[in-house]
Amino acid sequence: MSSAELIIIVGHGNPEEEADSTGYIAEELHNIIHPSCNDTCVRIAYLQFMKPELQEVIENAVSNGANKIIIHPYLLSSGYHVSKNIPDMINRAKKAHPHVEFIYTEPLGAHKKLVEVVLERIRASTDLQNE
Repeated sequence: MSSAELIIIVGHGNPEEEADSTGYIAEELHNIIHPSCNDTCVRIAYLQFMKPELQEVIENAVSNGANKIIIHPYLLSSGYHVSKNIPDMINRAKKAHPHVEFIYTEPLGAHKKLVEVVLERIRASTDLQNE
């Protein structure tokens, strides 16, 4: 990933900020991609309740020289936000910044690794209860 590329992890947002894990995910992802990097090449944005909002993060990225922006909806399903809200925001950004490449990924959705995480959580819960 070059310095002109960045990733935006888009979370739903939560009125209880401490309940949101989007920042943690973005930080861990950045540590995996760029273990010794101090730049903010993985950023977070929110759809509701929390700041910064997606449009603001996109505008900031473009004004700081991003020419490729990868947007990942950190959401479990392809509901209204994934199928309508985020694509509409990206389309507006594409029109305003035709020189920038926007890539929109699939949401977390139905993925075998998520099934493994659910199983891990269930096992951890039942192990605690059986002690």
